[in-house]
Amino acid sequence: MEFRVLGSLEVSANDGPVRLTGQRQRTLLAMLLVNADRAVPLDILIDAVWGEHPPTTAKRQVQNSISALRRLLDTGSPGPGQAPTIAAEGNAYRLRLGTAELDARVFQTRVETAQRHSAAGQVGEATAELRTALRLWRGPALANLGGGVFAAAARLDEQWRAAVEECLTLELRLGRHAELISELTELVATYPLRERLVGQLMVALHRSGRQADALDAYRRLREGLADGLGLEPSAMLRELHTAILRDEDDGAVSGTPADLARTTRAVPAQLPTDTAGFTGRANHLKELDQLLSGDATAVVISAIAGTAGVGKTALAVHWGQRVRQHFPDGQLYVNLRGFHPDPRRCTRPRRCAGSWTRWTYRRDGFRSIWRPGPPCTAAC
Repeated sequence: MEFRVLGSLEVSANDGPVRLTGQRQRTLLAMLLVNADRAVPLDILIDAVWGEHPPTTAKRQVQNSISALRRLLDTGSPGPGQAPTIAAEGNAYRLRLGTAELDARVFQTRVETAQRHSAAGQVGEATAELRTALRLWRGPALANLGGGVFAAAARLDEQWRAAVEECLTLELRLGRHAELISELTELVATYPLRERLVGQLMVALHRSGRQADALDAYRRLREGLADGLGLEPSAMLRELHTAILRDEDDGAVSGTPADLARTTRAVPAQLPTDTAGFTGRANHLKELDQLLSGDATAVVISAIAGTAGVGKTALAVHWGQRVRQHFPDGQLYVNLRGFHPDPRRCTRPRRCAGSWTRWTYRRDGFRSIWRPGPPCTAAC
């Protein structure tokens, strides 16, 4: 039996495609497949199917759908002991693949093989392995499913983008500049703010004798970052731009250094300016500093409480500016205006979540995989 999630969800057995009945069954199977051999809590499955407003019978409906999936998988099995199985483990379900093949696992195995080839200096072998892995993709992951599997699909799609970028980096090292221009141009049009892709296109254009086009690619990225996010290109990309301006024929432009392949992503820097002459609050600052020295693996959320006007925001911003180097992925900031005398002027939670989602959407180029999910109504 074969499962395919790198594109539309598909299941096939020896005698042909296996027909899945209904969106609920497809969603549950997709969630179990992307977490194959791991227990998936029932709450996660319910949320994937119904979002924030499940029916009172959600648990029973999931159990019934899982039973139907078990029968379906057993029917498509080539023989005893070889069928993928769905086991109940407390308040969770685990899909064991058995001898079944999952294209996402085959893809990951080939990517890891390519990484070993690359580390050993076998660039040609690494490139061939990556191209074989990328041919497993038939389109955006889980493309025929709705918003309930968006996070899982987005994670898979990001693995595709990373593999594409790594493959292109290796092919640039092999000197295939001219033949990559068309592919890179199409990718940059789809993901205009992914700096690694833009840098690769600049290298390919410059090494093909198209200096002006390489500089124009940088200009479009710079304008897109400035207009959309208020950011500048990374230092690595600025150095590449300077090298191309000087028409320098060295390693920085040829695409051989690993540094070029790993240009830093644009990150948000939304913190307001620190309060000039901030004084006091030493004990509070020390308490916040201690959060950074802990070894907690979970996200730590801190809340600063107090009445209006006592300096909560000033303290938070001051500490945030002081430790921003510990958060290389950037900083997000929103003013909820909770003490505004007019309740209508308070910031709605949906607007906060929407602005952060749009930032991620525009930064990483999620346009081609965006799937609308249930509206955000939870409080921030």
